[in-house]
Amino acid sequence: MFGFGDKGSSRPAAVCKVAYGTWGHEHDVGDSKLSLAGMYSSKSNAYGVEATYKIDDSFTVYGAVDLSDTSVHHVGVTGRLEFGDQKVKLDAAYSPGKDSLRAKVAAPIDDFTLTAYLMLSDVSKDPLKSHKEAVEASLKLGNDDEAELFYDVSARTIAGRYTRELDDKNSVRLQYTFESQDKHSGAVKLKHKADDRNSFEVDADLGSRSYSLKWKQNTENGRWTVKTSVPFDSHPKDGQLSIKRRFDLST
Repeated sequence: MFGFGDKGSSRPAAVCKVAYGTWGHEHDVGDSKLSLAGMYSSKSNAYGVEATYKIDDSFTVYGAVDLSDTSVHHVGVTGRLEFGDQKVKLDAAYSPGKDSLRAKVAAPIDDFTLTAYLMLSDVSKDPLKSHKEAVEASLKLGNDDEAELFYDVSARTIAGRYTRELDDKNSVRLQYTFESQDKHSGAVKLKHKADDRNSFEVDADLGSRSYSLKWKQNTENGRWTVKTSVPFDSHPKDGQLSIKRRFDLST
């Protein structure tokens, strides 16, 4: 998946960790109905708390609080809807501080999935005044391969990605992003599953000119997620660190 950029955000990345940009918020859940997570980001030396609750097999609600000022960072909902034989996945979140709404709608059709992204600003005042849209198409090529194509309508940026499952424990992902004749970049990510509890991701991105390493460890009652990123031309001490500990609670 890809997403919109949000260079103007001053919120800690750990409170609102966004995959591939900023279309929405990462809110992983475990086997329990209720999950609570504590997060830290070295970028702004900030802490946050996130809660996720599974209403049923189709709908989940989630939200996060920025502990630096005890403000609500975002609230959202995910759901699976059916329109006849067509299933649709929805994920939408509202950020009170920014008065913004971000949504994702995905429609899978066999091995093909079409996804639409929408971001609205000044929702309470004039939601149609400032908006961004993007579309994405992904296709599974057999059991081991997947190809994705993403187009950011507002930024006029196109990106392609190819993912290959090497074996049961390893995969590689290649990405190419084209913004203009003078501005384009690539990225590569390697994933390795060490055992049933531990997995690692190593990423080199020419666009952001940085390396990143992510470690995930599943525990009996949740998960640890630790990520560090370092610019190509900087010392590791100048990098960024984010830590997240999720607790799966019985209800």
